Amino acid sequence: MTTKASAISGASPTAAAPSVPASVAKDEDDLLQGHEYETVADDDSIDEDEHDPPPRRQSQRRDGLDDDDSPTGGCIAVVPHWNDSVDRSGVAELCQYVQTLEAEKRDLFEQVHFLREQDASQRIQISALQTRIETLQRSLQSANESSDACRQERDATIALQRAERERTAALVVQLDDLHSKYEDAERARQLAVFKFSELQAAMAEASTQRIMAVAAPTAPMATSVSRDRGETEHELIERHRRELELVRQKAQLESEQLAEKHKLALDMALRMAEMEHSTALEKVKLECELRLSEWRHEETARAKEIEAAMEEDRYSIRVEAKQAMQRAQIDQRVSHLQAQAALAATHHQQSDSAFSFGTLDEVLVRMQMELVRTRRFEGLKKVLLIRMAKVDQAQRHAFYHWKLEAMHQRVFQLHAVLHMHRIVTSLELRKKRSVLLKWRAHSTLRYLHAYHNRALGCWNRMIAVERISKVLEMMVLKRTLGYFHQWRRNVTPGGGSSEELVPLKLEIKKLHEQLGASKSEAWRYKRQLLKQFL
Repeated sequence: MTTKASAISGASPTAAAPSVPASVAKDEDDLLQGHEYETVADDDSIDEDEHDPPPRRQSQRRDGLDDDDSPTGGCIAVVPHWNDSVDRSGVAELCQYVQTLEAEKRDLFEQVHFLREQDASQRIQISALQTRIETLQRSLQSANESSDACRQERDATIALQRAERERTAALVVQLDDLHSKYEDAERARQLAVFKFSELQAAMAEASTQRIMAVAAPTAPMATSVSRDRGETEHELIERHRRELELVRQKAQLESEQLAEKHKLALDMALRMAEMEHSTALEKVKLECELRLSEWRHEETARAKEIEAAMEEDRYSIRVEAKQAMQRAQIDQRVSHLQAQAALAATHHQQSDSAFSFGTLDEVLVRMQMELVRTRRFEGLKKVLLIRMAKVDQAQRHAFYHWKLEAMHQRVFQLHAVLHMHRIVTSLELRKKRSVLLKWRAHSTLRYLHAYHNRALGCWNRMIAVERISKVLEMMVLKRTLGYFHQWRRNVTPGGGSSEELVPLKLEIKKLHEQLGASKSEAWRYKRQLLKQFL
């Protein structure tokens, strides 16, 4: 018990008092007079009454010691120096402390169990959350993949649309260039025609002037002037002729280039069409060759089957002939036996030689009839086989002819479809070209309309600014007039001194400055509007 008490006292500082017997023996009277001892329960602390008399407390402790059947009493009796009351009170306190420790231990075990259950539930929740996170991550990954695929498809479609737009823009630019070149060439042609007509008129005038100069030799100065003028006109004519020749050569070169480009495009289209036609013909030829090879193989197989059937028929005819001969021999023997029986029965009807010759003739006739029948049967079989072979061959030829006709019809249909496809593509190109030209015209009209609207808006704003400036000027003028009339009313009839007029002049000067500032502000606002909308 002492070891147990020492261990408990080392575990907790509150149980150090019972482990010191000397101090307990010295303070025995004080303990009997009213010291308090605290015991800690499982969860609640029970405080003993401070005013209880010592005898009652000792009796309670004695009762507790008497009721206690644990081996602590024997351990306490071993110590000879301790008093019974002190010993019992210490043992009770130790028991209560042990009970509190056990209760705390139980509480701790319960808390540990609760914490373990909570940890297990949290682990389950964490695992569920992890699975949920994994599923969400997988769904997110699939969604990301689908979004990436959609993004890639959208990028591809956007790239195709951009390429189509660039191609259409390039085509529009090329069409504009060609149209502008055509207009320039037409303008140059008209200018060349006009200059050529002018040159012809100048040449006619120069020729008339030369004639007039020859007719009037008395005027040498006029002739010299007309000669100089004719030389200048001749130079002008030569220069315009050279320019016209250059323009003509340039137009001819451009027309040749366009014709060459058109020829190259036409050659390429014809080559492509020829290649497509040749590939289609090669494909049809290959299909025909494959079908012909299949038909030849089937024909050879049928011929072999017919030969085998004919061989089997020949063998069967031989077997039938042999069987017929055997039947004839059997019939001959039976008839011979019957004749012998008849001869034995009728000894005196006919002679033996006559009867034997008659029976032999009948047997020979019967055998000849059987041979004729077998020959006829073989001939009929051969005729039937020949007829069947001819009918099969005719049917085969008709089938092959029908197949070739169907193939030719299909080829013609394909050619017609290709021709219609070319026509449809050309019509679609023309339609697209017309739509493109309409779109260009509408876009130019829309741009002009928008530009006109912007210009109208700008002019409206400028007019509004002008009106605002005029209103401000009128307001300032009215204010100055009011101030002036007020000054006139306040001025004396005899007139004021110059000192009194100084503030009025200053005020008028300020008003003029304000008017100038307002005008400058209005003009600045107008310039800003013009810069913004022009």
